[in-house]
Amino acid sequence: MLNHLRQPVSFTVTGGGGVKLHVEESGNVHGRPLLFLHGGSQCSLCWKKQIHSELALDYRLVTMDFRGHGQSDKPAQGYADGRLWAEDIHSVIREMGLIQPVLVGWSFAGIPLLESCLGNQIQPSGCP
Repeated sequence: MLNHLRQPVSFTVTGGGGVKLHVEESGNVHGRPLLFLHGGSQCSLCWKKQIHSELALDYRLVTMDFRGHGQSDKPAQGYADGRLWAEDIHSVIREMGLIQPVLVGWSFAGIPLLESCLGNQIQPSGCP
């Protein structure tokens, strides 16, 4: 294996309202980051084929489990507040040091992504 490629490593990031979020990183540590965001009632495992593909040769691959999903905390409340979901994404970008990440969202992930853009928490390419 090339020494600039990383096997999946798990991290915990503190998101909106103090929620602990499960994050995994793999791929090319020097590549442009791709942040994969799953749909509702799913978890980061839905991106398994992408994480174990040739993308790992060129990109820094990051997945996260949204609040209430997968290995992330399941708080009693806060699911209806889009700002908290947007803060979760922003926290992962900030704490993982993702510079100009490409945000890859599936299904439900579009809602917190849009909230992040409209709330000016992140300014990825393509946000108005």
